[in-house]
Amino acid sequence: MVEDIAPPEQKTTVSEEITHSKWCPKCKKIVCSRTEKALPGSDIGLNATIEIAYLWVMSALSLPKIQDLVRSFQALELSTAGSRR
Repeated sequence: MVEDIAPPEQKTTVSEEITHSKWCPKCKKIVCSRTEKALPGSDIGLNATIEIAYLWVMSALSLPKIQDLVRSFQALELSTAGSRR
């Protein structure tokens, strides 16, 4: 099977996204702004997504093992539905 890939666009659009983090005295946590430009509909970032994909595909780790690693090293609760801090 041979598939043609469409050539890239001649003009590339680069945009800068600035996120702000602030301390919330009410809930005693750092609250960050979210963007829909980077990963629309996602609740984890690109680096975490790449790392999880690498652990799953290249290291052949199961979801429970990946969840344990992410919980231990990134303090992130990961489930099949998404993530929670």
